[in-house]
Amino acid sequence: MKYALKVRSGAFTVNEKFESTVIKKLAEKALENPRLKNEYNRIKKSMEIGTKPVDISRRSIVVPGSGGTKVLLKCGQGRYFVDFSEDQVTILGISARSNRQDMITFKNLMNKLYDVKINYN
Repeated sequence: MKYALKVRSGAFTVNEKFESTVIKKLAEKALENPRLKNEYNRIKKSMEIGTKPVDISRRSIVVPGSGGTKVLLKCGQGRYFVDFSEDQVTILGISARSNRQDMITFKNLMNKLYDVKINYN
C-alpha cells in the first residue's frame, strides 16, 4: 500500500530561513547532490499545495520540545528541519544523509539554536 499524502484545503507559503552561516553552508553543500535537490523541490511543491510537513514522509516527526510547531522530515536523501504555522512553512535547515559528519553537525546546531531535542543515529 502506498503512503497517501493528506492535503489540506489551503496552500502553505514556503520560505527558507537559515539562522547562521554554518547552517546556510550546510544546506548549500547538501543541495549540491542532485538527488537531494530533486527531493527538496518535490517536498517544497507538496507543502505549497497544502500537504502538512508531518504528512510528507511516514518517518517525519514533530520534534520534542518544540511546542508542536517544528518537524523533522526524514526522507530518503536528506533531513529537513521545518517550522510551520497555520499558513506558512519555514525551512530552518537541510542536511544530506550521505555525509555522517554533516548529519551530526546538523543535529547539534538545530538542538542548540532552537532548543529542541533531535535525537537519531
